[in-house]
Amino acid sequence: MDDSEKLRLAAALLGGGAMGAIINAILTSYRNRVQPVGQRTDVIAIFSRTLDDTALPTAITVEDGGVEHRFTNLFIAEVVITNRGNRDIKDFRLGITLDDGDSAINATAKGADRMHVAEQLTKVCPATSSDTIDFILTPFNRRDSYSLKLWLVAPDGKAAPGAIKFSSDEAVRFVRMPTVAELMQGALIELKVGPLSITRPNR
Repeated sequence: MDDSEKLRLAAALLGGGAMGAIINAILTSYRNRVQPVGQRTDVIAIFSRTLDDTALPTAITVEDGGVEHRFTNLFIAEVVITNRGNRDIKDFRLGITLDDGDSAINATAKGADRMHVAEQLTKVCPATSSDTIDFILTPFNRRDSYSLKLWLVAPDGKAAPGAIKFSSDEAVRFVRMPTVAELMQGALIELKVGPLSITRPNR
């Protein structure tokens, strides 16, 4: 039984009158609240060269359509988008905006199964990179999650891509979920005694 059903049951038990009106108002407000959408972003460095690496100038080569493209700062951003609200959304339009100077050279997205489809509206490739990418997630029901993978290029001298911004034309607010590294760090407690280090699960 979800929260809205519990409120309906409470309203029925308490009957009409002022208390019933108050509970109905609370229930309406709960249903109409701005829906939370969780986002988790993990960035992995595939190849990164900073200003300190000028002694041996190197780059990574990506081949696309028979054409080679060279990049000095290439990263993969693994993104998870989850509907944490109480409302099912048939078609959820998701907008991604990268930090100034950053660009995407490839992007993929997938749902949990073949009935959950992620359509990429903005096509990007090494020859036509972009700092904005749009998707439509169909459907985006309660607790549904979609996985996105973005190949990002940062300017020379930038240690990592900047913050990724998420937006939608739906009445939602994006809330940050812990990264995989943060989850692992929270699951372990490390105890150091002199040269010894003891790690145990965090309960």
